[in-house]
Amino acid sequence: MFALTCRTVAIGMIALGLTGCMTEEKYEATSTALQGSASLRAKTIEICARNWNTKSLEAAALLLDVPQSKAARLVCRRSVDAIASGKLTYQDVNRMRQGDITAKMVRIMQGR
Repeated sequence: MFALTCRTVAIGMIALGLTGCMTEEKYEATSTALQGSASLRAKTIEICARNWNTKSLEAAALLLDVPQSKAARLVCRRSVDAIASGKLTYQDVNRMRQGDITAKMVRIMQGR
């Protein structure tokens, strides 16, 4: 289940377009843009929350302790907020992409 949780958080990052070949410089620019624009944050969350599969929704709902109907949007919102605030770093996102999740990342996803 823990591996599925890591995958679920990584899916949120992929949906945000923050994995793959994004450089640290582009990540920082994205973070700055998200920080300065409520409209951009809202649109990014909306795009991120689309098209999650059932297994990912189940894992996210368990991790966040919320109904599946709210899980994708909440993962996306907390991810975007953490990126905008600098709590979720480029290194953190790369670790998630590689399937490694830390207590810090779990706390962010759980809103703690």
